[in-house]
Amino acid sequence: MIFQRKKFAIQSLDPSLAQNYIGGRGFAIKTLWDELPPGIDPLSPMNKLILAVGPLTALPIPNSGKLLVAAKSPLTGGYGDGNVGSWLAIHMRRAGVDMIIIEGKAEKPTYLYIENRGDEFRVDFNSAEDLWGLDSFTTEDRLKKIHGSDIGMVLIGPAGENLVRFATVVAQKGRSGGRPGMGAVMGSKNLKAVVMRGHGEIKVADPMLRKIGLDAIVATKSKPGYPFWMRQGTTSTVEWAQEASVLPTYNYTEVNSMNMRR
Repeated sequence: MIFQRKKFAIQSLDPSLAQNYIGGRGFAIKTLWDELPPGIDPLSPMNKLILAVGPLTALPIPNSGKLLVAAKSPLTGGYGDGNVGSWLAIHMRRAGVDMIIIEGKAEKPTYLYIENRGDEFRVDFNSAEDLWGLDSFTTEDRLKKIHGSDIGMVLIGPAGENLVRFATVVAQKGRSGGRPGMGAVMGSKNLKAVVMRGHGEIKVADPMLRKIGLDAIVATKSKPGYPFWMRQGTTSTVEWAQEASVLPTYNYTEVNSMNMRR
């Protein structure tokens, strides 16, 4: 899908892309490499924001709810991406969509609503002027009041709107991704949110995948550290990261040097 001048297009995924660049990150890297002119300003309408999923996304296996968000980074000037747990990834797969490619810039704050019925897509370019300036939590609540709770979305808050170069995109009240400035790229396009509802079954070639995935989920949840990880999230890595001298305090200028090895 291409977002430009309030128009969209459905494009078939090239089978060679799916085979040679597996997954959301592969799709995004290849697309940006092929389609972005060298030297463009990451915050210009020339940049492309890509939302992508992989072949295992939304299947009943561990860690399958991730969405890849990518663009040329306004922070580094190179490739930038992030992954974020989001129901949007699930709804994309339910709709049979592997990538959403957003390009150009809306004239006024806008949010995108996408819904499929079979092979037919409804794509609405809705005003986000009453959402602009709101934090991500409030925005999510507002959008769920409009479209219902059974939707997936990613959105930005004031940091992305104000083009902070390390702003992230946000989902589900606290999940975020895209530290190289994917939120700023979204803000540069006057795009407050992407909202989607997908209808459809996610088919797999081998039904054994579901059994293997469910067995893996059971095994993961039975691990002794699972409750702690669920409670603490990635903040639980701080202590061991410091001990291993990989905690990027002050851009790696302050680490536990006693544990550093050559």
